[in-house]
Amino acid sequence: MVDQERFEAAAAELEDAIPQLSENSIKMELYKLLALPNDAHSFPNVFTHKLGWRALPFTFYLFDDGVYVLDTGREHRYLTGARLIEIGDTQVAEAYRMLRPYLAAENEFNWKERFIYCISVTEFLQAAGIVDDPRFVSMTFETRDRLKLTIDVETYHYLPVLYWSSISTVDNDVSYVVPNDREDNWRFEYLEETGTLYLQFNACQRENGDEKIEDFVKRLGDWVENNEFTRFVVDIRANGGGDAYVSRQLAGLIGGSDRIDRPGRLFVLASRRTYSAAVMFLSLIENNTKAVIVGEPTGQGPFFCGGPRTIALPNSGLELLISSHYNRCSLFDEGRDWIMPDLPVEYTAKDYFDGRDPMREAVLGNGTPVVSVALLEPDYVKIDMELIRNLHLSKRKLTLVKRIIDFANDEGIQVVAEGIQSEEESTLI
Repeated sequence: MVDQERFEAAAAELEDAIPQLSENSIKMELYKLLALPNDAHSFPNVFTHKLGWRALPFTFYLFDDGVYVLDTGREHRYLTGARLIEIGDTQVAEAYRMLRPYLAAENEFNWKERFIYCISVTEFLQAAGIVDDPRFVSMTFETRDRLKLTIDVETYHYLPVLYWSSISTVDNDVSYVVPNDREDNWRFEYLEETGTLYLQFNACQRENGDEKIEDFVKRLGDWVENNEFTRFVVDIRANGGGDAYVSRQLAGLIGGSDRIDRPGRLFVLASRRTYSAAVMFLSLIENNTKAVIVGEPTGQGPFFCGGPRTIALPNSGLELLISSHYNRCSLFDEGRDWIMPDLPVEYTAKDYFDGRDPMREAVLGNGTPVVSVALLEPDYVKIDMELIRNLHLSKRKLTLVKRIIDFANDEGIQVVAEGIQSEEESTLI
């Protein structure tokens, strides 16, 4: 958030500077103003042709060991797998700092994702002083053969590049680091070798082809009740959100099934791309199940603004997306900028190009969970009192903790009353 005084001072400073700024500089300064409250759901409308931006013909990803080229146009295929070192004369690490003010990002992992967008659109690079001409960009790479190459790259209108690198669908099994939409919004399969029921939840949308989410939840629930499995894995690493209703539908099934919600059985794979309604889903799982979260911190915390609506500025016609409401997905730790995994797992460029998935391996291993069930097994009792209220008894060290939980409204948050008994009494369990 930003206080009103600071925001109005920044707006007045921009208004005074407008006569000396180019058209693109004015736009970018407006985007910096929009980013001040650090609300990641308020950003430029990048889905309109009116901007006329230009983009590099690359798909990048910021791995734990650097920025690498995942894909590129035919002319630069030899750079697939190369590490980006410099843009113009600017080191990648310095560009990471220089571009930060132009787009809101609510935590560092969200900014890693948005940084990749900023270095792909050359108007951002020009505004930050990294390049002079958005039509051509000098870039230095280190190839997979350890060769250092500096080339001049011609840029293209950003909409075809955006479609190719983000919007067009890809197969479900493609690594989560690829930003494109997946073929299915949600699906499940039984992995016989490891006894795992694997649910891939890629988008919070009410329909997947001809199947509605209610029908999918029933079909999944029927499978769970009529088949044996040793592990239930929910993969939301590519889920950028959507409809909160869908999050509640799936979370309700998972949290309400004694066959799924058991210590050492339920795992959730999350990443920086787990965002918006997908964070709402994960927050419900975190608060109401025994799930182990594996992977990266999410791209947003459980308290965030959302529901962006398009507005057009009256004089320029510039379109902005502005959040319309505040979401409260938990009553605990409101100050969290993300949901932290119980088991953090690094992901390097070598993993990606070697076809490895360390996050799935951390759960499945060679047929046996790497995560020790013994470490996860709590002293825990859950007693259903009625459909909307639960009594939870758990042992926190030597202390008996009693929690009565009521759903407060349709937002997915809960009212919790917690009481702690004495250590002497707690030794009874």
